[in-house]
Amino acid sequence: MEDNQIKGPSHLYTGLQLRMETACSRTYIATDASMGREVFIKAILVPEDPAEERHVLVTAKREVQAMMQIGEGTYHVPTVYDYFHDKKARIFYIVMQRILGNALSKQMEKFERDEDFLRVMIDVCGVLVLMNNNKNGYHHKDLKPDNIMVGTDGAGYLIDFGSAADYTRKVEGTACYRAPEMSQRMRQTTRAGADVFSMGVILYEYFTRHLPIMGARKDYWENRARTAWEVFKEPKELNAQLPPQMNALIVKCMQLDSTKRGTVFDLKRELERLCNRRRCSYDRARR
Repeated sequence: MEDNQIKGPSHLYTGLQLRMETACSRTYIATDASMGREVFIKAILVPEDPAEERHVLVTAKREVQAMMQIGEGTYHVPTVYDYFHDKKARIFYIVMQRILGNALSKQMEKFERDEDFLRVMIDVCGVLVLMNNNKNGYHHKDLKPDNIMVGTDGAGYLIDFGSAADYTRKVEGTACYRAPEMSQRMRQTTRAGADVFSMGVILYEYFTRHLPIMGARKDYWENRARTAWEVFKEPKELNAQLPPQMNALIVKCMQLDSTKRGTVFDLKRELERLCNRRRCSYDRARR
């Protein structure tokens, strides 16, 4: 990276604007000087240790592969334009479509109607269904409002496939949104129901304006046998206006036993049904 620009094999990216920086990566908004379009760039730092270098590069390439494979079936993930490894700078770059809009975390309280929020969640579920049906059986494993974009068109877009590509990460997901089986103390290897749980947390947060927290004397915690929740504060306790069907769906998604949550396809179908019902009620109220 020189003079606020990145030189790729065949494109020059200028006017870099740093958006986020972690210990492992940085993200930028930039301009593709060759194409005259704004792009989003993820710069993954490559360690010097040979073993760690191999792991990071394999994971980065898997992330690209996952985005490209899933992107063939939907426009609700960013299109990958370019990717390359700058060996001198020790950075692996992924250049992708910039989604115009806001992260769901910033949009959560700005929806005029619940149906608009539900349409975003249905779009995300559609991506998750494609991920599950892919020959590689992808799971996102880091669903949270920061990783869901609400476009200026009102559509939902799923971003950041890093966790989906990393099969060896010791710490998975994000606190409060990760499924309980993703914690090391649960000692479960399956991740088939993890995304459903995270979607349930996001639904809970939206309809109650409260992010549920797991732990003793918190919103929910497991029994000694770790087979079910000892205590679970249902969202209807915080929002008396919540329809019973939505409350039941959220409770189902957040079951401790991942086999009782249903699939992302089940969740998508139920959200569509509830969204259509709410739209009909809204239309009747306007007459």
